[in-house]
Amino acid sequence: MKKRLTIRFLQRFAVLLVIALSAFSVEGHAQDARRVTVRNATTLSGLISQIEGSSSYRFSWQDDLINAVSFPAVDMVAPIEEVLSAALRTTDIDFSIQQFNVSLTKKVRQSAVPPPP
Repeated sequence: MKKRLTIRFLQRFAVLLVIALSAFSVEGHAQDARRVTVRNATTLSGLISQIEGSSSYRFSWQDDLINAVSFPAVDMVAPIEEVLSAALRTTDIDFSIQQFNVSLTKKVRQSAVPPPP
């Protein structure tokens, strides 16, 4: 009788352990999915190709927005927000991220002169 109880306890413990470990592995994978690797990207089209090719992120933009946009070489492994901020710092392009969709838009220029009252 005691042996059966021990076996039942070990079975239940094993099931709980598997469930707990799988929960941790999903959380770790979600954090890794937000990190991207970019190697020596100097154009926006090259940066987009590298990110889309190595992650689940997909980009959208208005026509002619990314043509001939270049910047100092970006070579980093970091969250996508950091990579895009570093790459687009010297451009007039802004980004927003919803889930794994990245939208690129032209920055809105603020006028230096306040509007008349």
